[in-house]
Amino acid sequence: MGTSKLSYYKTRLKGNLSDEACQKLEFIREAFTSGQAIQGLEGFLYSLTPEQVDTVKATRTSCPVEDRPQGTLRPYQTVGVAFMYYSQSCLLGDSVGLGKTAQIAGLYNLLAQFSTSDRPPRVLFFGDRVATPHLRDELIMFTGEYVHHSWSTTKSIEDLVMEYAEEPVNLVIPHAALRNQLFQAWFETQYANTGKFPYDLVVVDESSVLGNSTTQIYKAAKALFKDCPRLILLNATPFEADLDTFYNQLNLLDPTFLPTKTSFNNTYRSMDYSGIFPKFTGKYKNAERFQHLVSLRYLPRTREQLGASFQDCSADLVLVPLSDEQKALLKDTYLHRAVYDCPWVLDPSIDTCGKVEATVNLVGEILSTGAKQVLIYSHFKDAQDVLMEAIEFAGYSCHVLNGDTNSTDSRDIVKSFQSGNTQVLITNVQKSLNFDNVNHCIFYGYNPNPNKMRQFEGRITRSFDVRDKHIYMILTEGKEFETFKHTVLSRADASKDFAGSDFSMVITLLSEQISLME
Repeated sequence: MGTSKLSYYKTRLKGNLSDEACQKLEFIREAFTSGQAIQGLEGFLYSLTPEQVDTVKATRTSCPVEDRPQGTLRPYQTVGVAFMYYSQSCLLGDSVGLGKTAQIAGLYNLLAQFSTSDRPPRVLFFGDRVATPHLRDELIMFTGEYVHHSWSTTKSIEDLVMEYAEEPVNLVIPHAALRNQLFQAWFETQYANTGKFPYDLVVVDESSVLGNSTTQIYKAAKALFKDCPRLILLNATPFEADLDTFYNQLNLLDPTFLPTKTSFNNTYRSMDYSGIFPKFTGKYKNAERFQHLVSLRYLPRTREQLGASFQDCSADLVLVPLSDEQKALLKDTYLHRAVYDCPWVLDPSIDTCGKVEATVNLVGEILSTGAKQVLIYSHFKDAQDVLMEAIEFAGYSCHVLNGDTNSTDSRDIVKSFQSGNTQVLITNVQKSLNFDNVNHCIFYGYNPNPNKMRQFEGRITRSFDVRDKHIYMILTEGKEFETFKHTVLSRADASKDFAGSDFSMVITLLSEQISLME
């Protein structure tokens, strides 16, 4: 690469960052990649006094949230706050359980230290609908500032607009609000009233929801955030379906930061130019170069890097045969996953399948060992309902949690399962739920996106040191198993190369088990 070309990429890499900020960010990255101790770096990185560092790290003693422990941020979390501060806008890619929300609160406290305004900083936080109360509680715990939240994008937003029409407030709200016209109008009014961007900090949790640039929600976010002084995206698995989702998230942070889409695709995607039109081969290239390109805007850290461990954990593959009825259905439909998981949707004369029976038997085996609870992932709602009936018929308490569950019931179901009052929870919600007290998780079939399986696994592996956790994957023999083995696991490798990823039981351990079978 010639000198001029190298200079060009360095310019693109820097984006709108200052030289001082780049130096600080490079220092942070080098500290992690070299294994350098970080315990003594907080004061240097922040340019703060020891007293100011303590304020950033510490939670408030007057915590208005019940049953929440007091504590301080870990050293790696305070350095994560520094990275977010100097990058101004970035994607924090910490693995599940490393406390991304707590770091956001630390950033809030840091901004408060340097604020010259007559009011505290204002934060606008977008998250998964089910998780908004939990996110709100965490922010209150660490900042001591009151935070409002909205469960839905209909009536609660109307209430928000009516109550807080005059000035912006600390707010946690579902992602879907971005495409809500009433919310957009309210936001624009705040903008007009203040004469500047109404929030000091905007945060988007599980930011892969903004990974598709053609969607309404992405376009709305791009329009609303264009003048945002600080935009922080949180995502442990930003690669999601393909590299495009990663690119689109990063492009929201600073449009001058990345090369054009065409240049980007030519550099990092393997293309087939033998036909009339170029065609993506499904493979990627230049992963190290990509990691360098995004290093000033993307900070991924795994529990392994920070000294955490997985101990006494296991992953087991359960293969069940296809019934004759399922074999007949496969010949007449392309909806193969429905045939495997819920064939009764395609043929009402079928009332169950081998997967249901295997799942109920496995639940019984797990609970008979003294385990108190089992978490089950099931993609299809039709499968969830049949599974719940079968599990309840076997004598176990069970609930279903999905997108159709209303907000009040969702909160009650989550609390019941967290407290141990419900033995089995069936859900397809991959994000933002904390069931670290649960030791057993069953995948009723797979998700074609391996990162979504990682996210679901993370519901029970949120602690820093993961112990005594057990994953079970129930697959149908034949094509479903082969697809999981060849397609899903190869996608997982690409995600790891470009985005970095934590140790995963459902990916790593099952891969090892499959290798032994061959």
